Amino acid sequence: MPKMKLKVAVRHIHHYFAPLRVTVTPSSPVTMDVELADPSSEAAVTLFDIPCRNTLTPSQLIQLINLIETQVKNRNSDLFDTHRFNRRLHP
Repeated sequence: MPKMKLKVAVRHIHHYFAPLRVTVTPSSPVTMDVELADPSSEAAVTLFDIPCRNTLTPSQLIQLINLIETQVKNRNSDLFDTHRFNRRLHP
């Protein structure tokens, strides 16, 4: 399976969570902090020490997105009120 650089994977994460604002900050060589915020409200959540790699396969990217999504839902499910994918799946 072809691998993509983390920079490309982050662009996919931005696209997946649109219209939420996504900020990814490396916190160590193998972890990153991810903040998701709703630009139309004050809703935001920051996830710390999310595992990451310099390169990812498409399946690893999906696992990473699922991890972020699950942690956000557990901490602040209201953030997904404007999230286009989750609004359809979770009314």
